[in-house]
Amino acid sequence: MNNLINNINQTIADKCNQLKDEVNMGLSSITLPNSLPSVSQNDTRQTATPPISYILYGLAGLSAIGALSITGFRIIGLGIAAVSAYGGYRLASSSGKPDIVTGNPMINIESLKNDVSAKVISLLRKMTGEWDDFMQLTKNNIQDAINQSTLESNQKEEMMNKIFIHEVFDISMADFNSRMNVVSTVAELKSLIEAFRSKLMNAIDATGKKQIQKYNSLLDHLCNGRELSLS
Repeated sequence: MNNLINNINQTIADKCNQLKDEVNMGLSSITLPNSLPSVSQNDTRQTATPPISYILYGLAGLSAIGALSITGFRIIGLGIAAVSAYGGYRLASSSGKPDIVTGNPMINIESLKNDVSAKVISLLRKMTGEWDDFMQLTKNNIQDAINQSTLESNQKEEMMNKIFIHEVFDISMADFNSRMNVVSTVAELKSLIEAFRSKLMNAIDATGKKQIQKYNSLLDHLCNGRELSLS
């Protein structure tokens, strides 16, 4: 059983290192812009009617007047007037259409905050789920070893009770959310992510050490025959 617990303690340390790597990868995958753009995606620009359209309109008017005053030029003048008026209309119409300027979509700080919060929550769920599954399997292995040991029944029961609940990560999403609420810039958001990364790393290390200490106390009890003093 001593070898089992020593091996389990090593697997706990390895698992903690694995979780820290997952945290680093997960938080590093959250990409943020250096700053928020100041313009929207679609920039509608109205352009004044170009002078050439007025020239064509004027030519149309003169041609129409000429067609009315000089009989010989009536058909030709009306033809020029029609063509000129149509050309002026096309130019004026096309100039009134908005020019679409493409670019990066408008990024809102609130949408960035929501995206970061969702990814952090997903990462925490994955991390705690893996830890709980790992510790459940670990607990089952130790319980089997205790049941198969030559300890007295009361000692077995006491040891079972001491390992029934495993250590959990001391991470508060409420604290993260309260700090997120006051974030107003991309720089502050990046700083919050890095602060949370450090807090997660420390929580993983602290939880792993507490769990290892708890199992080491089991070894002390087995070796020395002392009363268990596990927290």
